[in-house]
Order: sequence, then structure tokens, then C-alpha cells
Amino acid sequence: MVLETGSNQALVFGTNKQRLNVAASRLIWQVGFEWIPEAIDEVRVALGESIDHVVKASGLGVMLASEDAGRRVIEIVTRRAVLHAPDLQIWGVVGAAELTADTLNAALAAAQRDSHRHRADRCSVLTRDLNLPYTQLCAYTGRPAVTTVIEGREGDTVARPVSAGVHEFWSQARNARKSLVNRLQAAVSDAEDRAVLDRAVVSRSALESGDGVSAKGWVAVLHADGNGIGEIFANLRHCYTGSELIDRMRSVSEALESAAWAGVARAIVTVGRTAGSGWVLPILVGGDDITVLLDGRYGFAFTTALAAELEVLLEQDIVTTTLARVRAVQGSSGGEVTAPRRVTVAAGLVFTKPHHPFSHGVELAEKLTRCAKTVKVFEVSALDTVVLYESAVRELDAIRADLRTAAGVPLWAGPIILGTAPPELAHRGVDRLWEAMSLLAVGGDTETTPDLVPSGVVHDLRGVLTAPHPDDARLRAVEDRARVLGAERGYSPALTRLLDDHLFVDAPDGRFSRLLTAMELADVGTGTGAIG
Repeated sequence: MVLETGSNQALVFGTNKQRLNVAASRLIWQVGFEWIPEAIDEVRVALGESIDHVVKASGLGVMLASEDAGRRVIEIVTRRAVLHAPDLQIWGVVGAAELTADTLNAALAAAQRDSHRHRADRCSVLTRDLNLPYTQLCAYTGRPAVTTVIEGREGDTVARPVSAGVHEFWSQARNARKSLVNRLQAAVSDAEDRAVLDRAVVSRSALESGDGVSAKGWVAVLHADGNGIGEIFANLRHCYTGSELIDRMRSVSEALESAAWAGVARAIVTVGRTAGSGWVLPILVGGDDITVLLDGRYGFAFTTALAAELEVLLEQDIVTTTLARVRAVQGSSGGEVTAPRRVTVAAGLVFTKPHHPFSHGVELAEKLTRCAKTVKVFEVSALDTVVLYESAVRELDAIRADLRTAAGVPLWAGPIILGTAPPELAHRGVDRLWEAMSLLAVGGDTETTPDLVPSGVVHDLRGVLTAPHPDDARLRAVEDRARVLGAERGYSPALTRLLDDHLFVDAPDGRFSRLLTAMELADVGTGTGAIG
């Protein structure tokens, strides 16, 4: 039996209201870790039957049970969703096969196919309550409103109309923040680290008042997932049979869930020791899917810390031995060996202004994650990033079409290799980006850092790089002017390194510029507008 939720992204990221994002995320987690187990316990008692809960994940459950027991579990969970989560899409299917060690693999595959087919045939929950001319609309989703909620700080509140689904999330938001922090704290053992986690995550009062993540001009949206995890689950039933398959599915799922929470918690602690309070809000954490909202000043540092933690956490025996088995089976069949030797991380990081549509930031972050995956064949973790100075909602391809020279050279540094880059990708290593950033006098501070490139010079360089499709002649003119003005000044060595090593990089995989990305990350790292 397979029971799962759908359209999770639309449910969680359909509004910029962070208290609703957290509550929706908690709901999806509850389905996999509370609702389904509670329904299983109820049916076990009622029927006196054994039910094996094989896969327990956020918004997903895979179970071995009789047809009657399976249908009862689905009925209990879906009824609960109708009553308490009207915006949640959830369904279940029960396989018809009589299970034996020989038929288990085929039965699991058939149940998953049936689940996908059922999802395609379902009507959206949006069709339940249609907007009519006389309907008052929800202030957050545009759906029909059924009641009101009170938003704001004490003494400065306002009543807002909300839909049935938003009303449910609103009432659950307090517990959602507490549940989130508890799960993060469970992944660390040190009392001081637990205190850092509680301080770093956006406070309940900030969520309730509508302030959300604290930010000095920029917020960051991070999406990350694991390279190689899809290969594991796509090939498990070809590598194991019977009880060994069941045990492997269960163990791998548990390992991934544990690693995801531990990785996020440890990365928050690493950055949070010096970052202050209320700067991070994990939205989705589970398996290989992580989405985090951050104060822009800490987005880049948190991403590098998260990738490093996840690589270590996923280097555990159950994951590496499973990948080795998948590789062996792929090789023995004469086909291409696509499974990696280890799990790495691909991440997309988007910086926007605080009121930019959250759903657009998440969409861009997911597309950037796919860009980062272009180097996964080297078995490295990677990041791609973009800083949105504009308020327009545009596709990534359209944004980057404007970030090329007249000759077509890309003016961004991604994909950026996190950790130690192999020799063939050394030019894309994160250390080279940090090096470029270290040469810039950020925040207009030139008096205390006379040996760094000042903001005026950076401003001129930025101007030509961000102009529509700059040609080589214009680029050379601005570069030559900067060198002449900087001659015999204290920042001359830094300027020379910046222009020689980072303005343009001639690499085996094509020419690109590292400089604009370094400038932008330096900008958001200070929480200000553009340098200069």
C-alpha cells in the first residue's frame, strides 16, 4: 500500500506568510510521521492484523498489509485530511497482488505506478470551493474566505479574511515552530548547540506579527537535494528481493531522514554561533529535499556549511553499500553505470528583497539546483546562485540571457564546487570565489581597508558588467581605466589579482567571469545595496 501527498510545493509556498509556510510544512511531515502511524495502530487493534510500515517519510508511507487493512488506513488518513487540512492533496492505493518473496518487487512497482496514475486522474483541491462574484477572498491565497484571523502585534492588529485551509494553518502555527525547533534540537547533543538553534530560528512572536526572518535588505531562499539518492530508490527493487528489499528500503529512508535534519541543525549551529537571532527558517526538511529561508547575510555561509555536513552524514555504511550494490548490478547488466560512489549535494541559492514572491524564489532555487547538478558526474557538491535586484518575476533563462557579453560569455560563476574541487574543476572551486570576495572593500569601508579594492572602482566594474551585453572594447576600456587609476595606490596589488584572476577565467569548460558573482555575494553578505 502506498499513501502520499501531492502538490506539496504549492501548498507550502503559495503565500509569503512565513507562519503559514511553516505550518503547511509541518502538516506534510505529520502525515508521514504521525497520521499514518496513528492510523496503522488503530487498524492493528481493530483487525488484529500485522501491518509493516516499510517507508516512513514526510508526506509518504509505504506499507505491507492486507487489502482490508490497507483500505482502512487510507480511509482514516484521508478523512482526517478532509476535516483538518482541506487544502491538502492526499491519496492512497492498495496493490492487488498476493505477496510472496517472489512477487514483492513487482507488487511494489505496481502500487507505485497505480499511485502515479491515481494522482493524474484526481481533481485539484482548488475545484472544491470556486470563487464566485459575491465571494470574499482570502487575504493570503485568493481562495474563498470563510472566517477571519487577527494579525499584527498587540495594539496594532488587523482582521484579515482567510480560507478554510489558511484558518487551519493559522491555528496550528504556534505548535509548528515549536515542533520544528524540537526536531532540530533532537539532532544535536550539546546544550549550548540546542540554545543556538532556538535562538537562530525565527521566534514565534516574529512569525505571528508577520515580521518573519530578520533581514537587512536581503533574504535568501535555498533549495538543496542529494545527488545519487534518486538512483538508490529507482534501482532498489532490481538489487534486492524479499525481506532484504524491505529492510533496505526502511534503513535507507531512515538514514536519509536523520541525515537531513542533522545536516540542517549542524549547519545552523556552525553559522549561528556568531549570527545572532531570528536569521533562519527551515521550511522543508526530509529525505533529499531541503528548502530554507534565511537572512541574506548568512545564505552563502550556511549553504557551504550544509553541503559539508550532509556529505559527512551521508557517508554512512547503509548508503554507501547500497550505492555499491546498485553500481554492481548496473555494471553486470551491461548498461551504463549511472549511480555515483557517494552522495553529494546540489544546491540553488536565490537572494531577493523581503517582499519578493516566495514561490518565485523557490522556483528559481530549484532551477539553479538543476544547474548545479551539471557537474555531479565528478561526484562533487555544487552550488549555483543568483541575486535578484529587480522586482519582476522572470524565468531563470531570461534573467541569465541578459548576463552575457556580446560574445556570449556568461557573467556568473556557477556551478560553484563546494568543498575541495578536483583538479579539472579547480577554476570553479568555492575557494576561488572566496578569494575574489576577500579582495573587495565591502560596505563602502575603504579607510580601514586601504589595501582592498574600493567601492568606487567596484562600481565602475559593476556598471560595465551589468550593462546589456557589453562588448570586448568597452570591457577593456573600463579595465584599463581601473588599472591606470589604481597604479601606485595601496589597493593596486588587490586590483591586479582581481582583474587578472577573476574578471574572466579561461577554463576547459568555457570562458566565464567570476567577478560579478563575487561582487553580488559581497553585497548580500553586508545586508546592503550594491557596493559603490
